[in-house]
Amino acid sequence: MTKEEYLESILSYIDDKYARMEVKTELEAHLDDRIAFYTGAGYNYDYSLDKAIEKMGDAHTVGMQLNALHSSKTAQILIWITAGLFLITAVLFRFYYFIEEYFIEETWLDLFSISSTVFHTGVFLFTACFLLASKHKNYKALLFISIVNLFSFGNGLCYLYLGDGFWWLSPLYSPSTIFTYSSDSITEVLENIFNAFGIFDTVFMLFAGAFGILFALQIRLHLFANAKTNILKRYHALNSVTIIAFSTEILSVIIFLLSFIFLMRS
Repeated sequence: MTKEEYLESILSYIDDKYARMEVKTELEAHLDDRIAFYTGAGYNYDYSLDKAIEKMGDAHTVGMQLNALHSSKTAQILIWITAGLFLITAVLFRFYYFIEEYFIEETWLDLFSISSTVFHTGVFLFTACFLLASKHKNYKALLFISIVNLFSFGNGLCYLYLGDGFWWLSPLYSPSTIFTYSSDSITEVLENIFNAFGIFDTVFMLFAGAFGILFALQIRLHLFANAKTNILKRYHALNSVTIIAFSTEILSVIIFLLSFIFLMRS
């Protein structure tokens, strides 16, 4: 491995583009000092470079450590705010029936089912926090939301599965069908789309907690250079699935807006 390849490999783990140049300058200076030490001791350049890289550490470990060091404080604050809001939705989801019985009753808010509203809000917050935390290697936040998801959403989903069969539908489903009431074909398409979104999000939330914990542990292990297997690479597809789940919530809002436009034009 050349010096340039080693440095670029480390820099690929650093998310903050403004910190990369500063990090590169510092790393190159340290690496050159180590190379100079070995060449001064009588070793040839290639051997000196290999020894210098060996002393600095493998690119993955060094890159993860530096990324954690240079991670944006604003991003970290946003991660924990999102994680806190997710905790609130997880508690509400577990006790939604109490809220529906004592606070909603027969009001216009009943149009937006409490169980589905809280569930899909939780999906949005979980996926947003998951993507931010994994990007910035914040294993504590990732571990926190994954455990909350397992104990609250996982347990709650199993409980709801035995009862109400429509909790997975987005709260935007009913208003969207109202806006398109004059077109049975469009309403049927909407129902199929929202059903697909809901089922996908449900399956995602059931498994995301377990995989999220593995993801967090892998980040934690690599930060301290103790990892024996690379779970991050093994489960790298989890980020892609999380993006899809996040997208379903955004698409639900877009469909709702399109339905409203349909109403205005009809």
